[in-house]
Amino acid sequence: MVCKTVMRAAVRSTSLLGSIPVLALTFSSAVMAHENNGPQKPVHASSHAPIGVMGEHMHKKGEWMLSYRAMNMHMNGMKKGTRNVSPNEVAQTVNPLGGEQMRMGTLPNGNPRIMTVPGVYRISPLSMDMQMHMFGLMVAPSNDVTLMAMLNYRINEMELLTYR
Repeated sequence: MVCKTVMRAAVRSTSLLGSIPVLALTFSSAVMAHENNGPQKPVHASSHAPIGVMGEHMHKKGEWMLSYRAMNMHMNGMKKGTRNVSPNEVAQTVNPLGGEQMRMGTLPNGNPRIMTVPGVYRISPLSMDMQMHMFGLMVAPSNDVTLMAMLNYRINEMELLTYR
């Protein structure tokens, strides 16, 4: 029996403690963001690296910067090396962990819920779409330290083919 399943998930990575690269310090050994241009020389965006390069500059005391980045990704089909692979071929692929026991949580009576891993893969991905929105803030409490925080919001959607 074949079941087509669509999984949708909105993933919010909002915890500053839950992700190591979210908070970073940039020290004075990095290139300064704004040189001493004086009042007659305005600072332009071209004085920084492109937005995809993170942590490449510092700000002067009291300066701050907000950023927003968006990313869309679509994937479909599967490959084994350079060869296309069908969902049926995936379902016939031997699972190297097949037959092993795996703990899958706890039953209401407190006993572990044990599952035997199937001998072949039973789920085949068909396609995946992802959107990511990332908001950033850089603040300089001094000329020697620039703090950077990032908050991202992701939406993942995956279409799967399940064999029973």
